[in-house]
Order: sequence, then structure tokens, then C-alpha cells
Amino acid sequence: MIALLAICLSAQLRAQEPVGLHINALTSAERDSISRQMPGTEGLHVIYACVPAGILVLGSDSNISRADLRSQAIQALQPVLGAGRIEDGTLTLHDAEQACENVRGQ
Repeated sequence: MIALLAICLSAQLRAQEPVGLHINALTSAERDSISRQMPGTEGLHVIYACVPAGILVLGSDSNISRADLRSQAIQALQPVLGAGRIEDGTLTLHDAEQACENVRGQ
């Protein structure tokens, strides 16, 4: 019983973990457009954005893994940004906030 509860809680926590992506040359207009567009895209939404660092952190209302969230986010962003501007790799929310702080502090 306890193991089943632990598995269920783990799945819920996984779904709540956002995915951060680095976007080359992100503009404020693109960030605003993406923020408006995302709520209608498979439950995706922008949790955090930092234009100077070119970072978007996305979450989902669905119970999906971070890998699936990343795939959905990239599919949703490609029409707006183009595939070549979305860098490989995934940031945590903490990583994204730290990168933004570093860029703004320069």
C-alpha cells in the first residue's frame, strides 16, 4: 500500500517539474506571443521567462514526464521560433533563475 502511494506521489511530482529551454536571440515580443499562445497548446504554459538570458521555462497541466513535456514544448515553439534557435539540453527552474541573474548582473 505504501509503495503504491509512493509511486502515485512520484508521478504527480514528475508532472509538476517544469522544463527550461535556452532560445537563441529571444525577444520580448516572442516571449509575449508564446505566453499568450501556450495555454491553448496541450495544457502548456510559461512559468518563467528571461529574455536577456534567452530562457523559457514551461510547465504542463497534464501528468506527463519531463521528457514528454520537453518534446511537447519544442513542438509548440518551433512554428514561432524555428528549430535552429532552440538549443539542446534542459534547464531546471533553479538553473534558469540562476542564469538570468548572472546575465542581468553583468
